[in-house]
Amino acid sequence: MSCKSKGINFERTVKQYLKKQGCLVVRQAASLFPDIVAITPTNTEVVIGNTTFHGTFILIVECKASKGKLSSTEQTAMLGLAKKYHATALYAMRGRTLKDIVWERIVSTQQI
Repeated sequence: MSCKSKGINFERTVKQYLKKQGCLVVRQAASLFPDIVAITPTNTEVVIGNTTFHGTFILIVECKASKGKLSSTEQTAMLGLAKKYHATALYAMRGRTLKDIVWERIVSTQQI
């Protein structure tokens, strides 16, 4: 499987996970930034990684199926979008398998 195929499959896995949590999810194809934008439902508890969201939140998610990290440019762009749209920036990376998702909340460019 090519790197591109792994990336697309992982983005779809993340999208399905968020949908199962009750989120409205849009995945941007063609390597657009960010990979996924999701809105959590009102009056529902949504658990993503070790973070629990209560109420409506906008989530912007950048996915990495490879072992790569987000660049400082990507982190800055994610934080800029989060600030502009009052959203939460998340980084989803592949765990041991394509079905495993490791989540990190992006709060600064020094983090990842």
